[in-house]
Amino acid sequence: MQSGSGTLERDAVEPGRIASWRNGGLTMVDESLSTILAELGLRFGVRIELSNPSAGAARLNVYYPALDSLESVLADLATQQDLRYRRTNDGWELF
Repeated sequence: MQSGSGTLERDAVEPGRIASWRNGGLTMVDESLSTILAELGLRFGVRIELSNPSAGAARLNVYYPALDSLESVLADLATQQDLRYRRTNDGWELF
């Protein structure tokens, strides 16, 4: 729904993207980086910190038909948001 307009807008979405979770994938549309990192942390059972909380507000679309490697997803997100990432003692950090 468009803010304040009271009307709905439709976007075409491929069914495979919606159902990617069935195959262990991840699809998120217009979600904050913080939300995406929280979901990745849950899926991989690790802690993912964002050193600059304001960077977490960035809105992103992500589509991974399968989540094989957390590090490759973090590399993609870091590149897209002009951030870096590293492994820490208790998980990962984007900075």
